[in-house]
Amino acid sequence: YEVVVPSLVAHELPERESSPVGEHLESGARVLVQATCGGWLQLAPDYESQLLCGGAVAAAGWVEERAEGGRALRSLEKRLPSSTTYQVTRAGGPCFAWSSPGGAGEKWPLETLQYEARVAVEAECGHWVKLKGVPQPAWVELDVFLAG
Repeated sequence: YEVVVPSLVAHELPERESSPVGEHLESGARVLVQATCGGWLQLAPDYESQLLCGGAVAAAGWVEERAEGGRALRSLEKRLPSSTTYQVTRAGGPCFAWSSPGGAGEKWPLETLQYEARVAVEAECGHWVKLKGVPQPAWVELDVFLAG
């Protein structure tokens, strides 16, 4: 994700009254989100964020998804060539999809993602992949796939 407000504060817990942690994130900073909780996004640890976001300004803690006037962060989708397919390499249990990368938004099981199935994908964002040809945006963790 990329910060789109002038400054953003990370908090120890997903609540405004919680103590701030780290430095303020300035507009343009890139962060990796690892979880969501009621309108808050949990930032990935520094090392992982730097690896996946290309030297991003990394912080720990939770940030509010929305700020005065709109969103505080925007997702950074990398569009993939139209012929890109990935193969499911995770065996057992259902795979889940989310309406936004980072485990944000609605979550639902995807019965079509069975072990060894090949699926068309259209974008990546951090370690999330957006499936192609599904009725609603469906983001799946990249570790479900082996790029094909």
